[in-house]
Amino acid sequence: MSLDFTGIEIKTINSLESWNGGVVVVVTGSAKSRDTMRWKIFVQTFFLAPQEKGYFVLNDMFHFGDEEVGHQPSAPAVQEPAIDYQPTVAVKLFLLR
Repeated sequence: MSLDFTGIEIKTINSLESWNGGVVVVVTGSAKSRDTMRWKIFVQTFFLAPQEKGYFVLNDMFHFGDEEVGHQPSAPAVQEPAIDYQPTVAVKLFLLR
C-alpha cells in the first residue's frame, strides 16, 4: 500500500513493552494528501518484535480518521525540566514513498 503524503505532523508517540520482549507503538498525527491537499488525522499502531540486533515491524495498522483538520504550524517546543530516565526503546520513523 502506498500512501502519497506531501506533509506529515506527528502529535504523539506512545509505546508499551509487550509479549516476548516486543514493543507496541501507537503514533497519532495528521497527514497532508497529495491528491486533496487537505490534512487528515491518522493513527498508526505497530508491533516491534525483537531480533538479534534490534527490532523489526511484525504487524502494522494505519487508519485515517473521518474528519479533516485545519493545519497550523507547531508551536515552538517548550523546554521542560530535565528528568533522569532511560528509554526502553529507540524508534526511528521513516516516511516511505
